[in-house]
Amino acid sequence: MDWYNGFGIKPDLDQWISLDTLLQVIGEGNANVIVAICNPPRNSKTVVLRLAKESGINLKPLPFSVADQQAYQICATLSLFGQPFLPEMSLVSTTPALLSKIAASIISQRNSIRTYKNIDILQKSVMIMENTMIGSNDGRSRSFAIEIKTPQNNLKLFDNGMSVEFDQKCFGSSDAFIELIAQTLFDSSLLESLKDYQSAFHASPATVQDIIRQLSDDDKCTIDALLIEHCNEILKPTRNIPSCSITSIPFIFPSPIGETSNSKLNQLTTNQMRLIFRFLISMTLKDASIVLVFEANNRYEFYIQDCMTLILDV
Repeated sequence: MDWYNGFGIKPDLDQWISLDTLLQVIGEGNANVIVAICNPPRNSKTVVLRLAKESGINLKPLPFSVADQQAYQICATLSLFGQPFLPEMSLVSTTPALLSKIAASIISQRNSIRTYKNIDILQKSVMIMENTMIGSNDGRSRSFAIEIKTPQNNLKLFDNGMSVEFDQKCFGSSDAFIELIAQTLFDSSLLESLKDYQSAFHASPATVQDIIRQLSDDDKCTIDALLIEHCNEILKPTRNIPSCSITSIPFIFPSPIGETSNSKLNQLTTNQMRLIFRFLISMTLKDASIVLVFEANNRYEFYIQDCMTLILDV
């Protein structure tokens, strides 16, 4: 695929990555490490690399190339969210020597529980994704991020970039917390225009739990069907990647959440409402993720490290 104009020029990674290059691990999952080149050459944007990892012990490699991953990202994004949210991305060639240099440079930054699988130095190309850069400055500010992964309907919470431990009975897949987020997704047209400010709740795990405790059992039942049925339906065209074709399936679904008079969602106080500060939509070969980052202090922007979730678990 041709290089997007957002970066200006197609980078030569061999020239960009030298001894004084600042590499920062901004996220890692089972199959990928996401690395930012934080001091690229003059007149170039910060570049984020998505590096595939080795298959690991007793794990079969995925029957998809990096090019297939890119094709999936494009197809799934267009099918689910439309052209406005198609990320700037490209594939650039690489070498074992360069990948070995990157792997050695970032090993100290990686989580110890993930390092049993190294970067696959035999991959011939890597994916560059501009929209993995969520933050924009170096100021530190408390953040609270939520990742909703479809079609599995999984939920992850991140407090200042770190996973939040939570009670599965409280934050399970049939949980009212997901309903709160889904109300944001559906009722505020998030799937149509995430660039607009959206209403949500206070960026505190404790506050979120308090809100959940106030919700009725009826409020806890609606969202599972919405997320699973609707997201499964609109992701159907992408199931046969890379041979799928783009469709014109509508990507906005009306939600009945909050319409009943007894819904606690209609009774949230002003102090429980905040604006979504950052968002990220991403696709992997098996799922799609929507990441919402809630502002804890609207006087500051969030540093990139604060919203690490992301497109990792292929």
